[in-house]
Amino acid sequence: MSNRTVPLRRSTSLLQDPSDRKPPTINDLRVKECYICRDEERYDDPAANRRDWMHPCKCKLIAHQSCLKSFIQSSLAFLSSSLFFRIGNTILQAMGMSFLATSAVGPATFTAVSVFTAGTGYGAIAVREYFAPGRAN
Repeated sequence: MSNRTVPLRRSTSLLQDPSDRKPPTINDLRVKECYICRDEERYDDPAANRRDWMHPCKCKLIAHQSCLKSFIQSSLAFLSSSLFFRIGNTILQAMGMSFLATSAVGPATFTAVSVFTAGTGYGAIAVREYFAPGRAN
């Protein structure tokens, strides 16, 4: 019998303690795919062809830094276009006018309903007193 020790198999990730595992980083990925330009980079590509990668949020998507920068710039250019703001300004003006109309109509309606209710109540009491003067409480 030999006294050689047999190396044990490394435990799989399912058997490891979850606190010992570290979340993977961009550098741990074997194949990286930019979700904007759909370009791929493999772990065995030459270093001269590699580009900087970004992971902008908590999802699993990654992108080239240059692609993400141009995407954000084009999105901001769309948002700041004059047509976009003209439509938004028109909507806000219409909302403001409807608010002014309802704020003027609301108190007038409340006043009219209050006068009608008070008048109806007084009229009911007056009719009862006129037609049945001895039966009033």
